[in-house]
Amino acid sequence: MSTAGSMSAPALLRKAELLKDAPLFINRVTVEGVHSPETASSQLHIHDFVEVSIVLSGRGIHRTLEGYAECSAGDTYVIGAGVPHAYFATEDGDCPTVCNLVFDPADIFEGEAADPKHPRYCYGLFREDPLSVYVMLTSRTLEDVERTVVRMEKELSRRHSEWEMAVKSHLITLLILIGRYTSQREKPVSAPRPRERLMAMEVMRRVMERYSDQGLTLESIAASLYISKSYLCRIFRRVAGESFGDYLRRVRLEQACRLLRDTDMTAEQIVYACGLRDIPTFYRTFKERMGMTPNAYRQEERPAEGIMETKN
Repeated sequence: MSTAGSMSAPALLRKAELLKDAPLFINRVTVEGVHSPETASSQLHIHDFVEVSIVLSGRGIHRTLEGYAECSAGDTYVIGAGVPHAYFATEDGDCPTVCNLVFDPADIFEGEAADPKHPRYCYGLFREDPLSVYVMLTSRTLEDVERTVVRMEKELSRRHSEWEMAVKSHLITLLILIGRYTSQREKPVSAPRPRERLMAMEVMRRVMERYSDQGLTLESIAASLYISKSYLCRIFRRVAGESFGDYLRRVRLEQACRLLRDTDMTAEQIVYACGLRDIPTFYRTFKERMGMTPNAYRQEERPAEGIMETKN
């Protein structure tokens, strides 16, 4: 969660992986990866859930597609589904410790609070910006927030009777508490308009869901949104800072890396699962981007295991 990796492709974090056993996932991490403007945009992660990330201590950088800002204790970001972001340490070695809370509003809330199109979605936190919210907490409010997080952690750990209802209650309290101390930072004058950002994030969401489909194209997405391909192409490049084709290739490569790390699938199976063209193209592209072959990557990531050859 919210760490800067060494990968050249963005990580895709899925609800099914983090929320298998509980409606809320909480972790605390000290970020050590140093921010570099030249490479940081390729080290962002995307998720299909809402994430509340609270800087507990230290100082670092919070990066989004639109740029980056320094962050320190009390700085809190509420990130919507499909919005790329990540935390980094600073060049002088200062590292932020971040608490992440992951949840799907549809699984926890009811009615208006669960409807992303309603102003009261997540108890109004996304009223001004449907994608992400910046909150600067006072030291006293940060203490209140930390106590609430600790209560949720205890409920998740002990799982006494009605623990899920208790977690829900504490989370609602937390969101309301954060919302009362919202302080939006000014966005750069050149920042993309909300509608453009929403369109770009919708493209990213569809890539997350359909990256295995070889027939996925920007033209097909544009047609489903009832806009021209050229218009959507300009919007996506403006918001994401890269072309749709480059973004899709990076996502597919990240998925291939994940399958190499976590499974014994063959190259042919990985090519099919990731929507790639063919095995020769996969090997050539992988080596160009990662600096090594898929086999070498698998051996490096899983050195202690009996590695299964990826070629058939």
